[in-house]
Amino acid sequence: KDSAPVGPQKRKVGAGKAPTQVTKESVPLSHAQVVGFPQDVLTASVKAEKKYRAADQAVVEAEDRRNDYETYIFTLRDRVSSKKGQLIEYTSPEELEQLSKDLEEAESWTYEHPEEEASTYAKRLKALKKAEDESAKRKANWDTVEERSKMLKASIRKYKATANSTIYEYIAKEKLDTITTECDSNTQWLADLEKKQAGLKKWDTPLISASELLVRNSTLTQNSTKVLSEPRPKPPEAEKKDDKNKKGEADKGKEDAGPTANGSDGEAAGDKAKPKRRVWLERIGWVLFALPGVAILTGLGEPYGYPSPLSWVSFGGDGDPDDAAVGLEAPEPLDEGDASELR
Repeated sequence: KDSAPVGPQKRKVGAGKAPTQVTKESVPLSHAQVVGFPQDVLTASVKAEKKYRAADQAVVEAEDRRNDYETYIFTLRDRVSSKKGQLIEYTSPEELEQLSKDLEEAESWTYEHPEEEASTYAKRLKALKKAEDESAKRKANWDTVEERSKMLKASIRKYKATANSTIYEYIAKEKLDTITTECDSNTQWLADLEKKQAGLKKWDTPLISASELLVRNSTLTQNSTKVLSEPRPKPPEAEKKDDKNKKGEADKGKEDAGPTANGSDGEAAGDKAKPKRRVWLERIGWVLFALPGVAILTGLGEPYGYPSPLSWVSFGGDGDPDDAAVGLEAPEPLDEGDASELR
């Protein structure tokens, strides 16, 4: 075999009178190092970027908390100066005076510390809100006491009236008296505390406990329900049997009762002994039985071939009523001579 040629090779390309000569040469290639940062440098750069972003975010959050703090200072100052509203009603004058001083100090502090952290502004805002939060708690406590006092009074009226009602007369009086006694006891307890509590201010703690009111109302309801839920006693079995026997004997006597030897008195007694329904049925039967005869007597049966016997009696005839009707024909007219004689 011939060895492969070395160096540039020349060959002709194309066909024709003027072929093109092409030269092919081998080009050497080698790997080069890519320009850039090492991995450790890139990692440190990413950490630094995150740190810068966190710092920027902290600055923005601190500005927001500072704005919230300043806004609340101005809002709370307006509420204090308005002399009305929940804060004024449920906060003592001494507390309002101290709150005004705290607001002045807080405003001065914001001007002196414009670049504090967000957590610092948040803590100071929470401390400044204590006065208003306390007034809201006092209002909620007074409202709860008032509402539960109304609930207890309503339960007292309800169960006391129920215990004195005639519906529950079957329950022993001693048991019903326990309900009345408990109602009176709760009424006296509530009246005494309300009298003492009338002199308190809204920022004072009420003498009546909301939890105590709830417990008393629940206890009264439970005890009253237990007494009033006693079932109504059933009638004794002996009384039921006696009533059934008496009723059966009475019904039997009414059915067996009939006319006696005393004539009309016996019949009247028999009628009284009969049940009302049976008496009425007998009366209706007699009326239906006599109705056709009455119709014939009154002449309602003549169109159907049943003449009334009364028509015969009225004409004095014993035969056909048509014969008696002959005498009812009009008389013939008189001659002039007969008429003059009559005159």
